[in-house]
Amino acid sequence: MQDALLDQDRPDGNMGAANFAAKVASMSISSFTRIMVMQFDLTSLPSTNITKATLRVFCPPAGWDHSVDATFLFYAMQQPWTEGTGVGNEGSETKDGATWNTRDGIHPWEGGPIAHNRTQKSPGNFDDTPFATRTHTTYEEWLNTWIEVDATDLARAWAAGARPNCGIALCGMGLTGAGAYTMFTTREYDREGYAAGQVAPQLVVQLAATP
Repeated sequence: MQDALLDQDRPDGNMGAANFAAKVASMSISSFTRIMVMQFDLTSLPSTNITKATLRVFCPPAGWDHSVDATFLFYAMQQPWTEGTGVGNEGSETKDGATWNTRDGIHPWEGGPIAHNRTQKSPGNFDDTPFATRTHTTYEEWLNTWIEVDATDLARAWAAGARPNCGIALCGMGLTGAGAYTMFTTREYDREGYAAGQVAPQLVVQLAATP
C-alpha cells in the first residue's frame, strides 16, 4: 500500500515517507487543512466474490494536542497520485510525490490545489459524498485503537473495474480544542513500541468460499 499526508501549510512539501503519525486536521467545521491519502493494491483479488471489505486506520497511543468533537470523512479518490519519498522538511522537499498542490510533484490536482482557501475541496479529486464517517467526542476515546469503516462497495467496484482504484482520502471536519487534530499512523510509523508497517492503514477483504 501507499500513503501520504497533504498539508495546506506545506503546499509543495511531499510527506510520502514521513516517519510519524499523520495529523488530520481542519480549522473550522467546513474546512480541510490536512488530508491523509492511502491506496491498496487489489489487483490479485477476484472481481466477483468479495463479501466484505473493512478499512482500518490506527490512532497511536500518545501524541501532542488532540482534537475534540471531531468527525472524519472517508472519500474515494478520483485522481491517481504518487506516494513520494519526502518527509515534509521545509526547504528540502523532494517534489517526487503528492502534495497539497500536486498529485505527483509535477501535475496539479484537478482544479488546482486539492482544496481551496481552507474552505472547500476542489471538485474532481475525490467524490462529493464520503462513503463512510466516524466521530469522536474526545481523542482519548481512540488512543491506541483501530478505527474501522465499511468499504465493501468501494472494494467491489475497484476489483470489478467499475471505477479506477485511486485510493482513499481521509479528512477531518469540525475539529476543536488545542491543536485541533487527530493522528493516524502511516505505514512508516515505528514509535511507541510499534515496528514500521505494524500499524499501517489496512484494507481487510473477506472472500466468499469457493466450491
